[in-house]
Amino acid sequence: MLWVAAAMLVVVIGTLTAIVVVVLFGNEDGDADDTTPAPTATAAAGGGPRLTRDIELRSAAARDSAIVTRMAAGDELHVVGRSADSSWLLVGPPERGDVTGWVPVDAVDGAEDVAALAVVEGLAGATSTPEPAVTPSETASPAPTFTPDLPDLIVESIESRDNQLTIVVRNVGIADATADLFLSINDGDPRPIDVKPGEPLRPGDAVEMVLAEEYVQRRATVQATVLTDPPIDEEQSENNTLEDVVTPDLPNDLEIVDARLDGTARWLVVTLRNNSPIPIRGPVTVRVRESPPGIALLGTETVVVMLEPDETVDVPFDTVMDVDLTRIEVRLATDSINDAVLANDRYPR
Repeated sequence: MLWVAAAMLVVVIGTLTAIVVVVLFGNEDGDADDTTPAPTATAAAGGGPRLTRDIELRSAAARDSAIVTRMAAGDELHVVGRSADSSWLLVGPPERGDVTGWVPVDAVDGAEDVAALAVVEGLAGATSTPEPAVTPSETASPAPTFTPDLPDLIVESIESRDNQLTIVVRNVGIADATADLFLSINDGDPRPIDVKPGEPLRPGDAVEMVLAEEYVQRRATVQATVLTDPPIDEEQSENNTLEDVVTPDLPNDLEIVDARLDGTARWLVVTLRNNSPIPIRGPVTVRVRESPPGIALLGTETVVVMLEPDETVDVPFDTVMDVDLTRIEVRLATDSINDAVLANDRYPR
């Protein structure tokens, strides 16, 4: 800023007093205030396009198209182009140039002269008007590309609920999982997962599946894999499978109820009962020995049982006949369950 200084010398004769008066005048434009003017606000400070409401950016200019991502009311936007009828805008978050999606034009505030925007065919394709030629002194801006936000399905847990196998599948991605979901146990046939018909598994949502006919009889390693039909792209697929050790949460028990002589030949029959809360399936072995001090093995029978809760089954010994029931000992053994009550696996007790 330029300043003009004028000096006046006043001499008062007789007193030899000299007074110098220096007057500072304002700048040449006549302004006396030297305050620097405030800068003009830019679009980044609030003047650019913004969303008027919470909304999903979609993969096409249609309300039923796939969701690309979600943005909140007031979020700032960069506008790429418009639909042919100017009812939709192709936009994206300024900090993520790789993500674009369509929103209705009435969801955007501050978009200048929509009709002058380039018409975009599809998500991030070339505009319908030819692009200007690039001179050697110019650098061509890359065309915007569409990198969609994706779902990410995981098997979150494998556990026993009332001794039934229970699986939880969750979508930890940032887009809907729109395909039909299936579950495979130990590489077996896929089973449909019950999601509401016609509804996707949305980000953060989980679905719990109690598998019919899949009972936890004993501690075992279980592998569960979530599948989709048709296959979909996910953020990662390695977490579609979970392997975990599952243990019954309620006690399972097979019991020797009694031993008796039956039939005209008076052969030995041993009765077993399922005291478990679930059906028990699998092989069991019953052995008959002489009571101490004897040690002779009188007979062994291995049978595959299929017992509902509280159901009984008879195990006949057609080679052990007419024995003194007070002089024998019957033992039950099985690897089919974690038997919670070992005391009732022998007879007599």
